[in-house]
Amino acid sequence: MRGSLQPGMSIDEIIILITKHFKTSVNHNSKFCYQESLEHIDVAKVIRLETNHYRQYYDFFMALHTDAKPDSWLEEYFSDICRSGFAFGIFDNAKLVCVSDVPDMPYLSDECQEIGINTLKDYRCCGYAKAVAHASARAIVSNGKCPQWSCAADNGASAKLARNLGFMKLADVVTVGV
Repeated sequence: MRGSLQPGMSIDEIIILITKHFKTSVNHNSKFCYQESLEHIDVAKVIRLETNHYRQYYDFFMALHTDAKPDSWLEEYFSDICRSGFAFGIFDNAKLVCVSDVPDMPYLSDECQEIGINTLKDYRCCGYAKAVAHASARAIVSNGKCPQWSCAADNGASAKLARNLGFMKLADVVTVGV
């Protein structure tokens, strides 16, 4: 395979080559790095999540993952992301409708922090994800870390959101499944 890779190959050509060589699935993701703060984003409805929001978070999580059985780990996970100081959300009345989380970073954890974002289906396209992710990015920067964003390469909505938040595409990441 080494001889088959050529300078200037497109990412699609590389994926085809890897798929044929390893005869397994290949995942293609995009990585983004935070470049600038866009202060004009309205974060008035955003709050930092605390452990006392667990009941609302549980309902939010179950609305997104209807078949999940999270009872043995979800509360600990939620407590961990709250302790990080990077978890934010927006409520509609008493219902949590959009949440940022902070996936574990097994590498560079002192320098970088990934941002995750989820919004209930009925609340998408309202600017909530942008506001919540912006609040999370600002908190990460104020703690001396660089925010990172990852998404599937074909997730145009997530890539657009990242760019609208001041992230710049850093790399294509290709992983081979087992």
